[in-house]
Amino acid sequence: MEKKELLKIVKQLRKSHGFTQQQMATKLGWGKQSYERLENGRTQAFDLDEITSIAQIFQLTATEMMEYHAPHGQVKTLLKEGIALFRESSQLFQEAQQKIDEAERLLNNLETKEA
Repeated sequence: MEKKELLKIVKQLRKSHGFTQQQMATKLGWGKQSYERLENGRTQAFDLDEITSIAQIFQLTATEMMEYHAPHGQVKTLLKEGIALFRESSQLFQEAQQKIDEAERLLNNLETKEA
């Protein structure tokens, strides 16, 4: 993988996680300018230790980070969130249906007693 592609991935991950360049620099124990130079490709050195350290910030391995594709990753995340919402909605619907059924039983009991 070319350095330029990897740096693009790092920038996408940083932005998708809502981190500023300053926050990334702090997490890495670097100065802000050092991180900016790295992300903008203005440094020569970009070794495996740095790649690994950056990947760990995003809870990825170096390999996972290098294979990261933002659109695919975002789609996957959105699908997972959608599934969770549907499951929660389904559970809430079932609970609401149970309460409706219970209320109807109570109403039927009251109507039966009145008759």
